[in-house]
Amino acid sequence: MRRQTVGTGAKLRVLLLVAAVAAGSCVSAWAMICDVNVPPVLSISAETGDFTLTFSGFLTGAVSSTQEVTYRVQANNMAAGTVSPAVTAELGSAFGAAALEGDVSGYSNLGESEFSNLEEGEPGYIEIGTSSTALANKKPGTGHGEYCLDGNLVVTWRARLIADTPAGSENRSLIVTLKDGN
Repeated sequence: MRRQTVGTGAKLRVLLLVAAVAAGSCVSAWAMICDVNVPPVLSISAETGDFTLTFSGFLTGAVSSTQEVTYRVQANNMAAGTVSPAVTAELGSAFGAAALEGDVSGYSNLGESEFSNLEEGEPGYIEIGTSSTALANKKPGTGHGEYCLDGNLVVTWRARLIADTPAGSENRSLIVTLKDGN
């Protein structure tokens, strides 16, 4: 079975004509309209829950362990063309002596070949602050696929010490957002 995707809010109108023909000249017909509505989808999720990044040192410049997170992204109402940024990240509040960094490690398209893809916004690790920070951009697909995403975006997270730090731990909310560009 081949899956077909129709742009957001698309309505297909089908005129259904039911006719009864008798063996002569008698015809009776009933006409009705059947609407098929495809609602918009804009979704990002991950199976990985909370995670801990651990340092082996405590001096400025030390880098923590890493955590790879695979985000499932699905959308059928992306803006036409390139969407920059399409995926962003931000912290609820800053860490005291550490900077959180994210690196887009890859994207795999799980949808039709003409669907759009996500690409790394900038190469390497990007520092994530308390305002929206670009991680990935949408590269347009073709046809109706230009408006659709269905795939896995892999981001590797780590922290870097920005000051010498005593023992302890902190936790912050990390918010990763998929934007449709509309």
